[in-house]
Amino acid sequence: MKKILVIGATGMMGTHLVPLLLEKGYAVDGVALDDVKSNHPNLRYIKTNAYDENVLRELLKNGYDGIIDFLHYSDSNVFKSRSRMFLATTKHYIFLSSYRVYADCSEYITEGSPRLTERYADDEDLINNDTYGVSKCRCEDVLNQSGYKNYTIVRPVVVYAENCLLLVTWKGRVIPYRAKQGGKLLLPIEAKDKHASIIYAGDIARFFAELLFKEKAFGQTYTFGSPEPITWGEMAEIYQELCGITCEWIPGIEFAKMSMGNTEPINDGMKFMLYYDRFFNRCVNVNKVMKDAGVKAEEFISHKEGLKKCIDAYPKDYLPTDWEKAQVGFMDEYIKNHSR
Repeated sequence: MKKILVIGATGMMGTHLVPLLLEKGYAVDGVALDDVKSNHPNLRYIKTNAYDENVLRELLKNGYDGIIDFLHYSDSNVFKSRSRMFLATTKHYIFLSSYRVYADCSEYITEGSPRLTERYADDEDLINNDTYGVSKCRCEDVLNQSGYKNYTIVRPVVVYAENCLLLVTWKGRVIPYRAKQGGKLLLPIEAKDKHASIIYAGDIARFFAELLFKEKAFGQTYTFGSPEPITWGEMAEIYQELCGITCEWIPGIEFAKMSMGNTEPINDGMKFMLYYDRFFNRCVNVNKVMKDAGVKAEEFISHKEGLKKCIDAYPKDYLPTDWEKAQVGFMDEYIKNHSR
């Protein structure tokens, strides 16, 4: 029985991946910060901080055949040290990168499309900030220059799940909470007609499970996404149909300020997410991963089905987080100040 380590096992993708690995007959150790218990004989949850290198060394003494790593490493030097530990101790290491490494592209995005660090190398504001997409580029470079081949780089698109719905930059349960209130959801107009790279977590998990231990995937990079193209505006229409939310599209700069509580300057994370991702056209070509993973387009659920599944899971007695309440307050303030 092969033994798999899933780091970040209780996240959106990990939650759907673990059952698939068990179905394949693997023994799974799931690392998480949550206090989770398992009744499955081949599943053990380990509550610990896997960012701690001493903790990681102890974990790797268990001798894992495969490691799937959902952590984000903002420092590529730290990742260089850790990745060598992974690569030296396992048969197959799968690293979570992101579709956000890609630059703007007028055509379908493929694994060979230009990345941020290549297209915008002279943009010091972007490159020197170690933003999410740039950090992922640098970690990919670490693996590609490691001298090892027993790794696979995966670039998932935006993922939504039962506990985290998403529309442009809104995430968590802001959308159903706002719909229940009967208030408008504000969105940046620049994103409305842009193609959105988005997928249900249950679908994307299958790519991980099917690529694990496939030698053709060693040393390869894959973009994980849905074969169904959709714009952010079309997604907003689905949300309106499913939960009754009304969307209002406002200028991007106003949206950025509003979502940060009208603070100046605009938060770098929000700025780069909008202007170097959500305002790009993100039509991804997933032919390579579907071929190598043996997954067919008809096996995916539609965006409407996936969103309905997640909206139906919204607890009727749900209590919003402080962040969600703050975001709703920001929207109400904006609408109040801009009403005619």
